Amino acid sequence: SGSYCFASDTLNGLFWLDVSDPRQPKILGNLILPKFDPEDPAIGVPYEQIRDPAIPQGDPVSSIAVGDGVLYLSGNYTGIYLAEFPGIAQFEPRDQGALPKLPEKPLIGESSADFFSSGAERSQPTRAVALHGDVAYTANVWDGLKIYQLSETDHPRQIGEVKLGYAADVKRSGDRLYVAEGQNGIGIYQIESDHRLRELGRLPSLEGSRSMVQFLWAFEGTDVIAASCANTRIHFIDCRDPQKPVVIHSESAGQLLYGNYGSQQLAAGRYFGLTRHCGGFMVFDLAQQPVQRVWFDSFPLCSQTGSVAAMGDELLVMRAGGYARFDPQHPQATRVLLRHPFPGQKNLPADVPDDSAISRALFPKSEWEGMPYYDAASQRLAVVNRMFKNLRIYDFSDKNNPKLLKYLPLQNNAYAPTFWKGRVLLPGGYSGLLLER
Repeated sequence: SGSYCFASDTLNGLFWLDVSDPRQPKILGNLILPKFDPEDPAIGVPYEQIRDPAIPQGDPVSSIAVGDGVLYLSGNYTGIYLAEFPGIAQFEPRDQGALPKLPEKPLIGESSADFFSSGAERSQPTRAVALHGDVAYTANVWDGLKIYQLSETDHPRQIGEVKLGYAADVKRSGDRLYVAEGQNGIGIYQIESDHRLRELGRLPSLEGSRSMVQFLWAFEGTDVIAASCANTRIHFIDCRDPQKPVVIHSESAGQLLYGNYGSQQLAAGRYFGLTRHCGGFMVFDLAQQPVQRVWFDSFPLCSQTGSVAAMGDELLVMRAGGYARFDPQHPQATRVLLRHPFPGQKNLPADVPDDSAISRALFPKSEWEGMPYYDAASQRLAVVNRMFKNLRIYDFSDKNNPKLLKYLPLQNNAYAPTFWKGRVLLPGGYSGLLLER
């Protein structure tokens, strides 16, 4: 709004800034929403820590909009607010023409020429997939787990389901499935047959009253898993005794883990990479007892949609519109990592100039980066970009001279990919489960 900026910071409310000098922004004020609905005190933030009157936080700001002399704010729990900013809040009219017509079939799914599909999900998106042989288990939020039989010549066929209150993520290690079940913690299940699971145990809460488990990572060869509630902390849980899972290490840094930003496999069979975008890059050694952080560089990777993949002994990370190869046994600072363009990418966007707060927010917008997964058997790399809705598949058999194999546009926001028999298997959000043809 002119030389002013309104920025929402969820629990910490709304900040009013003077950005007349964008390199030296100044905070002019802070508005924190109430903890409880002013008209109905029975409605409020459900977290005990935030309810504490001594904590200067309130209802998380979920959205803001600038009006003529006013600002509109919505709180997650307590409603919509109006704040008066006469002469300061000024909306900018934008004529974008007539509204587009809605398609006759809004949930069109993906191209049948590109994918075998389980079919569009009209209610709960397919957020994650775990494989056990030719069977796929998908996390479908309030629809729980769905179970599919995979075929090289036909669409994934649903053969079962597991009714859960909430399933945000699912991973497999050996004959166990681990499920991120939100406020119900982490469920640990034995795969007894293709369509039959038996609960072995549960970590009922990861972060006390704030626990809402959203993402987890499980790996072959270890009973240690990683999990996140999509806030700043990453947790490592020892599940050797599934009836008594124990958090053995937790660590925080300056960036929300609001996506699936950990490596789906371990580099060299032991190193787990975690990208924090504004907050830098972390590597943990899961072969150590207890788990040890072996690397942390707070310089931002400058990648808004990207993640990290294990590729043999290395970790492939997204880096400012391109990618870089990181050796966890001989780590290098982010700023000196060699940035590579993807095959077919003509130019890399400019890197950020320094480590200042304003530079940390200058993400190059790139349709090339994304969430990667490397398949050692086929030596192919899949990269999914949720923001630009695309999938690119590369041949990385020669890591110094990779080749672009496919570019596939997507209709919906897909999640972290994997491979089945050399083909990309993709949790396609509202497009369902997708298998590359």
